[in-house]
Amino acid sequence: MGVLDWVTAPARNADVDPAVRAADGTSARDLPSALRGVMAASAALAADQGGALRSGGVGNSYVVNTASGIRTPRRGISILVEIDRANTDAVTLNVDGTGPRPWLDQSGAQFPVGSLQPSALVRATWSEARNGWVSDLIGGLTVAAFDVVMRLWWASLPTDPRGLGPAAPWRNGDIVAWTTTTNPGFTIDSPAGRRLALRLISEALPTSPDGLDPGDAWMNGGSIAFVPNA
Repeated sequence: MGVLDWVTAPARNADVDPAVRAADGTSARDLPSALRGVMAASAALAADQGGALRSGGVGNSYVVNTASGIRTPRRGISILVEIDRANTDAVTLNVDGTGPRPWLDQSGAQFPVGSLQPSALVRATWSEARNGWVSDLIGGLTVAAFDVVMRLWWASLPTDPRGLGPAAPWRNGDIVAWTTTTNPGFTIDSPAGRRLALRLISEALPTSPDGLDPGDAWMNGGSIAFVPNA
């Protein structure tokens, strides 16, 4: 029992948690114990949402045990998880033994291979609509998976525009430039540049892995995926 079992209606909290005696007529002698229960539950919630959790499990089946203790996933529950290993396929998340549930991005798509990186902190929020856990990996993947894609694309660009067709990107020093004046250059370190680059990458990538080599990128719905190594 803990904060996640408490409810927003005060009267219903009278006997919801045995560690916090809050019923009318409770003895004053129980007050110190109740206060300690509130402190303990609050500390547990702070740990669960502050990055104290680290994933376990095997392969692409991730397991997390919280300090609060989640008996049933429901709307409003969110935890912050430190990732222990990279994913090699679609993933599931099992929190407090409630069962392996799909772990998806905000659009409902499966994470691309390598999206979850060791030591990355990823917030997972329960989604009733998805019947699983969701994470905003573009906003917080954060930088790990996004930068992997960005660096791969950046490294593949030519350093000379000669011989390129119209509207082709190339590396002009530390600037992404284009072979027409209608496509101005931008720095990949700026937020606007990152967003534009990601959109351009997604538009340029194939939509099927057929015929691609291991490690090549492709668009899997709304996510960038990579062909697994053999």
